[in-house]
Amino acid sequence: MEKYINKIDSIFVNGLVSALISYLFLIIILIILNKLLNRLIESKYSKQEKIIKRYKKIIIQVLLVIGIMAQLQSFSFIATSILASGGLFAIVIGMASQEAASNIINGAFIMGYKPYRTNDFIEIPSQNLRGVVIDINLRHTIIETIEKTRLIIPNQVMNSVTIENVNNENQIKGNQLFLTISYTSDIDKAIEIIKDCSSKHPLSLDIRNSEEIANNKDIINVFCTNFLDSAIELRATVYSSNNTTGFEMLSDLRMTIKKEFDHQGIEIPFPHVVVKS
Repeated sequence: MEKYINKIDSIFVNGLVSALISYLFLIIILIILNKLLNRLIESKYSKQEKIIKRYKKIIIQVLLVIGIMAQLQSFSFIATSILASGGLFAIVIGMASQEAASNIINGAFIMGYKPYRTNDFIEIPSQNLRGVVIDINLRHTIIETIEKTRLIIPNQVMNSVTIENVNNENQIKGNQLFLTISYTSDIDKAIEIIKDCSSKHPLSLDIRNSEEIANNKDIINVFCTNFLDSAIELRATVYSSNNTTGFEMLSDLRMTIKKEFDHQGIEIPFPHVVVKS
């Protein structure tokens, strides 16, 4: 019996009893550390609580593994043997883990600099992508597109592209409405139609301050932005509460203004093809 006890003791640096006491002490320390970190995260980092707790969990697990291995007598020998005999294997694992490590590091940058958060509506022009951020974790970001599909994009990619965060702290979105009219159309009448239809839309916001209201400043401003080959380009900025309602509002305005243009004799030019018989 004593022989088996000695063998078990030999596995640990200072014997089985000392190892068990060390493990117990380590667990108590990690439990206390976990509770302290949870309180800190909930009080100071509530907006990023989900992401930070994932990092905290990994740190706690790494500390636990290190603490356990530190008590094993043969750990250093085993680790050395693996590294010495598995050089090729280690290279393969290293190459495979480069992308994962890059995603984790980029995830940390995203969490630190906060270019976007969960529930933010973002646009990535280079990828022709628009959607709501559903989740951000160590490896990737999940985006729900307008079509209600979900895309899982590695953090390495998200940290290397240009991102437009459409969300606004004031919950106001400026929507650009572009329209074209022919050179023979009445531009003043066209501008009045655009102003009237845009200001009366139920989703349109009046962002004028009290001074601007007192001075009868227009709710909607319409600008002539370009002279095209066969049309005059007009632009109006119409404000909405968010990007989603803005998209719906612009769709309604295009149809309403088109009908009013037809009624008032304002022509929207389009290519004509003359076929000679």
